[in-house]
Amino acid sequence: MNWKMGRVVLLAVVLSACGGSLITLAQMPVYADAKEIPASSSQLLDGITKLSKASPTLQRILQAKEQKIYTLPKDAAWTTVNKYYEIQLDKLEFQIIPASAALLENVKLPTDISAYQTATWVRGSQTFSIIQVNAPGAVELIVSLATP
Repeated sequence: MNWKMGRVVLLAVVLSACGGSLITLAQMPVYADAKEIPASSSQLLDGITKLSKASPTLQRILQAKEQKIYTLPKDAAWTTVNKYYEIQLDKLEFQIIPASAALLENVKLPTDISAYQTATWVRGSQTFSIIQVNAPGAVELIVSLATP
């Protein structure tokens, strides 16, 4: 093996040891019953954006460059959606940030939102977050991938 080939092999070994290459949002798993919608069609994005003013965590998630919004069935349970992502992201070597699933305390929800939950995972320099927003008659899932 010549020295140039040796460098390429060494670089590949180093990259694989560091968690591999960066992932795009298009490569991330999507919950089976989710249907992608444009942000302009979201019934709940405006309310969650207003709510984010009281939460630095929500602000960070909503400011990610890669983001998609999905509608979910009205009976979609947070525990089921969150478990799906826990399993799928574990396969991609993302680690959950345990405190990220906590709800905001003492924050008044906008009238169009009855509840929301968040969870965040990290892999190297990438952060993947989900926000499930519930309102009477609608459930939406906002997913974002932040890559520095």
